[in-house]
Amino acid sequence: MIYTLVLAICSALAGECTAPDIGPHKYQSHYDCMHAGYITSIRTIQDLGATDVNAHKIYIQFYCSEEQTL
Repeated sequence: MIYTLVLAICSALAGECTAPDIGPHKYQSHYDCMHAGYITSIRTIQDLGATDVNAHKIYIQFYCSEEQTL
């Protein structure tokens, strides 16, 4: 199976998330995709910075979408 990372930035304060962003990379296992999801989430939170994350109560939501291969 091939997996694609799907990620959204959410605000607990506003109660909404951005439209899901489908990553450009393909992963050979669910493990690899999940690992990338956690790493990408950490980097995104760091890029946004503590001020915005705290002010908007930002969190990251992600999942790995399984694609059927022929």
